[in-house]
Order: sequence, then structure tokens, then C-alpha cells
Amino acid sequence: MAKNRFFDLILNAGAAIVNLRFPNSATAPTSPYEGQTYYDTATKKFMGWNGTVWLDLSQVMTGAATIKGDITNANTSPAFPSSPATGDIWFITTNGGSVGGIEVEIGDQLVRGTTNWFVLQANTFTASETRAGVIELATQAEANAGSDTTRALTPATLAGYLANFFYARRVTQTITSLVANTATNVTHGLNLATPVVQVWQGGEEIDLHVQSVSNNIVSVTSNTTLANVTVIVIA
Repeated sequence: MAKNRFFDLILNAGAAIVNLRFPNSATAPTSPYEGQTYYDTATKKFMGWNGTVWLDLSQVMTGAATIKGDITNANTSPAFPSSPATGDIWFITTNGGSVGGIEVEIGDQLVRGTTNWFVLQANTFTASETRAGVIELATQAEANAGSDTTRALTPATLAGYLANFFYARRVTQTITSLVANTATNVTHGLNLATPVVQVWQGGEEIDLHVQSVSNNIVSVTSNTTLANVTVIVIA
């Protein structure tokens, strides 16, 4: 017959409880004490009360990481290690190259997932003129200043810089038929009284009469009819 005891049971050092059996129940005890445990006969799990919720104490870690060894011949593009288990880790040493078609460098780690391989990069150095690595992108202000030696430009920041650079702003217009002795206007919208104007035809620059009509319009005139004339107005 079970007998309730309302005091702690303290064993001497080295003593053991033989054939210990946790309380069995298909449902969690009501009004549990923090630290209380029981064996759930429905789920076949040991459960523990942390003061707020019941926790599964019988969880088993699967796919734990296991260091398997080194791969020294990545320069010869070997296949992935055979018969891998989830969590297997291989280190790339001696030679960089590729393993199973994945580019790797010395210091990287190959980690086996459930179905795929993953590369953990170890050599994420800051990039320089002599070393590949990680680099920060420049802001538009940094690109415009033109003095930073540690950040990279993007097409967008380069375009933003060139938009304010001398000779960077230009408007191109092609005149399919330039009638002889007839001024043809080209609207450029650059707000310049004396822009630089180039006239091209067939891959060669030609000379025509060019006149600034206004800050946003120039006219070109030829003494002979021309076809496919390209006018470039440069700020």
C-alpha cells in the first residue's frame, strides 16, 4: 500500500535507488509542483513540469554534428564523401577548388543536411586589391565624394555619380531625313545656352551648321539632303 511522505529523501553518497519507477499516467497530474515528473503511458514519454508547461524530457537529438575528417584534394574536384549521415562535417584543407561541383576554399566546411550538402565559409575576409573577400557597398554620398578605397560602386550609384559629372549628361536624337537647306530642331532639355553638339552619319562624325535656338533646343542644317543623321547634345 502506498504511503505518503511529506519530507525529502536524502541518500548517502554512492547509494542507489534500485528499480526506480516514475509515476505512470495517461494524463498529466493536476496542480503539479515545479520539477515534478511522470511517465506518460499514452505518448510513452517522460514529462517534467517547469512551473509553466509540461516539457518532453525524452527528446533524443537526431542528426547531431559529427566531424568526419579533412578533404585535401579539392583542387582535383572530387565527388562528395560517400554514404554521408545528416550532420557530417568535412574540413577543406591544403587545396581549394570544388567538391561535388561546389566551389570551396581552404578553411571552409562541408556540412551534410538531410538531403543536401552546405558550405560554411570560414575565410570571409575583407576584400582588398590583392585579396578576394567581403566588401561593403558605397552610398551615393560616398560614391560622389570619390575618396573611399574600401567600398564598391553599384550600377545605380555609378549612374548617380555620372549624372553630375562633366560631359556625362547627353541627349541623342536620330533624324531619319534631314532635308537640304532646312533647319531641323533637336530638343535636348539640358538648359544650356552653348552645349557641345556632335553630328554623326554612318559611323563617322560630319560637319553641319549648328545653331542654339534656346537653352533647350538646337537646330542643324545641311546643304544637301541626308538620311539617318544622329545628333548628340552634351552638357
